Amino acid sequence: MAAMAASVSVFSGCGDDGDPSEEQSSVFDDQGLTSSVFDGKIQATVAGGDSLNSKIDFVKAFGLHSAKYYEDEVASAPYVNGGFTLQLPETMPALDKFQLPESITVSDTTANTVECSIKAYKGATEVGYFYYVSEFVGGAIFIYADKDVSVTGSGLRDNEVVTYRVSLKRGWNKAYVRGKNTTPTTREYTSTEPSGLKWIFWPNSNF
Repeated sequence: MAAMAASVSVFSGCGDDGDPSEEQSSVFDDQGLTSSVFDGKIQATVAGGDSLNSKIDFVKAFGLHSAKYYEDEVASAPYVNGGFTLQLPETMPALDKFQLPESITVSDTTANTVECSIKAYKGATEVGYFYYVSEFVGGAIFIYADKDVSVTGSGLRDNEVVTYRVSLKRGWNKAYVRGKNTTPTTREYTSTEPSGLKWIFWPNSNF
């Protein structure tokens, strides 16, 4: 979970296992990197989610803009029967430029992206987050890109070694992050989906 919390806005300044109901395809870019594109529909069955039915009313998706210190709400859906179906918009209202170490190669520096977080609410009160994660291999990040772009290479960012092998297609994509507690710590990003991912709820102090 620490890896997921630190993954916010890693590109820009800003269900049950496999989720078979999501329309996702894997294609290869000109560098041979896999791109995990999908139609923006997130259908989540949360682990132990039935116990949350009376504690969570709905979920909201937000675009994250860490360099500007704000986020914008882009979608919402009710939380029912231990999960939710959330349709992300076809386009996002605000995007950001890449902000990465100079040693990282971005195939098209005119491309803009934004990442998405998913929060839980009881009434008007935010009570936690939903993550799509595996205990051993990190978790997923949902990213919108306005152009096809690949991000590759390694570099030092905030006293951490980051490595990217990510291909994004125009529209909604998934990337996957794995953190390691080495010295210095390392974080790896890829477009290749690992096995064993599941949706979990992570409460905050309001829960």
